[in-house]
Amino acid sequence: MAKVFSSHGAKTTILSTTPANALRFRSSICDDQSLNRSITIRVLNLPNDAVLPDSSMSTTPPWTPPSSENLQAFPHPKPTRLHCHPRLPLMGCGCHRRANE
Repeated sequence: MAKVFSSHGAKTTILSTTPANALRFRSSICDDQSLNRSITIRVLNLPNDAVLPDSSMSTTPPWTPPSSENLQAFPHPKPTRLHCHPRLPLMGCGCHRRANE
């Protein structure tokens, strides 16, 4: 997106949370800077107690959804009295509420 904006004359800045991520963009941004496009990279200096990986997030293991055995542990909702459709109670904001038994 920064390349598109800078190609239309906008001054753009890419904010990076780690120096390793900034290096990923460096060669591509240098090419744009040689074309007189105003695009820069800034690395955010976060506090030392903030724990961030120094490498790419693509090295983290992929997320896997819970297995069907874990889903079977939840009780099945009771059907409503008129139409025998299960009524799912919502936790938090919503337009449905739990049916009165």
